[in-house]
Amino acid sequence: MRRKVLFILIMGLIVLTLEGQEKAKKRIGIIGLDTKHSIDFASMFNGVDVKTEFGDYRVTVAYPWGSKTIEIGYTRVPGFTEDAKKLGIKIAKSIDELLSQVDYVLLETQDGNLHIDQALAVFKAGKPVFIDKPLAANLNDVCLIYELGKKYKVPVFATSSFRYTEPVLEISGGKKGKVLGADCFGPCEEEPSHASLFWYGIHGVEMLFTVMGTGCESVTRTHVNETDLVVGVWNDKRVGTYRGCALAKGPITISEVLPTARQKQYPLTITQVMDSMVLLKK
Repeated sequence: MRRKVLFILIMGLIVLTLEGQEKAKKRIGIIGLDTKHSIDFASMFNGVDVKTEFGDYRVTVAYPWGSKTIEIGYTRVPGFTEDAKKLGIKIAKSIDELLSQVDYVLLETQDGNLHIDQALAVFKAGKPVFIDKPLAANLNDVCLIYELGKKYKVPVFATSSFRYTEPVLEISGGKKGKVLGADCFGPCEEEPSHASLFWYGIHGVEMLFTVMGTGCESVTRTHVNETDLVVGVWNDKRVGTYRGCALAKGPITISEVLPTARQKQYPLTITQVMDSMVLLKK
């Protein structure tokens, strides 16, 4: 009898311990299963080979719907919802239901037009949030999102992953020399419901500002035949450019940067980083 009671007590303790460990996990909610980013991020936390730095976090619930007008988004919701379920993620019927069950939010909805209302709900719930691209569909909404974040004192963050690639970090960290200028390239498909560069231009623009830093004073833009060329002048007279190629499908190759013979005449280095060129002085 004593053994039976002891066994029951031990099993109860194990159950309580496991429940406590599960509750100790920092719970992440995903809003929007209309982009592959949602499943990619969820796999980082819920997959079989979770990195040590992600071990305390887990995606526990997702709200699937975002835009019901952008075809590339709403047509993929059913498939990505099933993928989320396979990762052990509960599907919420509303954003409010999701917010009541999480500590942090990944706002992944592909349609930036919806981000104001979705972000406001997250801010009111006091949940720190990462907002995936596009942050919003226009500049006014971008500014309003950050103003609302400040008003509700909730951390909000948005970025392109290109900012954190090793080659870009080496240059921005000064390991390659002083940056004299940069020309960044990237695909730049447009979505009619969004201001032109907002839909996909962030990757090249993010690299440009990462290596050039702050201080851009003026911007001019030329748009011809699905190609954008944007030129920025910094307050220290450096110049950086972004070329957006809507027709580009995949990496852009720079066939020749600078002839070797001319490189010997100048103490400068032109380095290709991702889809960009950066002018450096050793």
